[in-house]
Amino acid sequence: MEGSFYSIDARAVCKVGANTSLLNATHTQSTFSFRDCCGDMVGFYFPSYLPAVNVPGIHSHFLSKDCTMGGHVMGFKEKNISVSVVLAEKLEIIMPQDKSWKKTDIPVDSSESLNREEKARKKY
Repeated sequence: MEGSFYSIDARAVCKVGANTSLLNATHTQSTFSFRDCCGDMVGFYFPSYLPAVNVPGIHSHFLSKDCTMGGHVMGFKEKNISVSVVLAEKLEIIMPQDKSWKKTDIPVDSSESLNREEKARKKY
């Protein structure tokens, strides 16, 4: 979506240490309410059978036209927008190849804890 919005409620994770899990990082985030702003909102939909790739459902981020406001969208009210939809038939994930990445312990399925955190923060 591109255009102007009456309001956008968003959040962003604060800077955390290198070995902090995504779930723990979400405990140190700020929330924002933007009013009368213009910019782009990009969203992805991940089906429930891909919980290891992303949290199932719709996941959207906003960035203002002047790049001073943004974050993970929790809710919004549009004013004047244009919407484009792209149906992706393929998802390619390229993993980093450095030594620290190869030692990273990533849970196979963290969907239960991530879904609990996402639902606890949803306003709309």
